[in-house]
Formats: sequence, C-alpha cells, structure tokens
Amino acid sequence: MKERIKEILCVVLLVLFIVFISSESKISTKSAEEVFESVSKTFDISALSKQKNKKFSEEFSLPFEKYESVLYYASSSIMEVRELLIVKLRDTADKDELFAAVEKRTEEKTKLFEGYAPNEAELLKNYILTEKDGFVFFAVCDDTAKASAAFKSAV
Repeated sequence: MKERIKEILCVVLLVLFIVFISSESKISTKSAEEVFESVSKTFDISALSKQKNKKFSEEFSLPFEKYESVLYYASSSIMEVRELLIVKLRDTADKDELFAAVEKRTEEKTKLFEGYAPNEAELLKNYILTEKDGFVFFAVCDDTAKASAAFKSAV
C-alpha cells in the first residue's frame, strides 16, 4: 500500500512540475528586427529616426546591455513625442523594471508637454506599453490600437 501511495505522489509531483514549466513566460525565437519589420509595415515610422542604444539608456535610465536587443525610434523634432521601442528581454523577470522606467519617463515627459503642447501631452497619455513572448513594446503614436495589434501579430 505504501508503495502505491509513493507512486501516486510521484505522478502528481511530475504533473505539477510539467504544469509549472509550461506556464512560465515564453520567449519568442524571433529577433527584434523581425518584429520591427512586421510592425513597420502597418505602423507609419517615417517621422521617426533610429536612436543609438546609448540614447535608450539616457532616456530610460537603464543599461541597454541588460537586454538581448533594443530598437528605439524617436522623432527628430524636440517638439514631437512620437516614439517606438521594441526590447527583446534576456530574462522575463526584467519586464517589471523596464515597464516602471517607461512609465516614469512618460509621466515626466507628459508634465513637460502639458503646458505648451497639449496635443503632444495627450499622445503621451495614450501610450501603449505591452509585453508578449519576451518582447516589450512601447509606442507613442496617433493610433495605439493599430500599433498594438501590429506588435501582437508580429510576435
């Protein structure tokens, strides 16, 4: 009887282990460049210019080396707030820190623009910040629903 209980207990533990492993966040095998290419087909980036990784670190106060890859596009005009960020995480545990940095920066930038560029401040208030399969996507644009859908289908 004791042997039977041990067998059942082992099977239950094995099933729980498999469920735990399969429920962990998955990281996509796609590259950030592939995701960007798909997003850029449905999301107009013509007014944005690619920024260096150092600019990402300056803007978000995070080291770019921490992530597998960072693609950051921003308006070349200091009077416009449109931007696009795609980050492929090395570790999904880094998502919360990145989300907090993006939210903090966006909040600070919104306060800056509220006084003299209310339309730009409104764009900042309606930003999209989401994660899927190890990618973090942030966009400040005219159509966040379209941008979000493009990202989710790209990953």
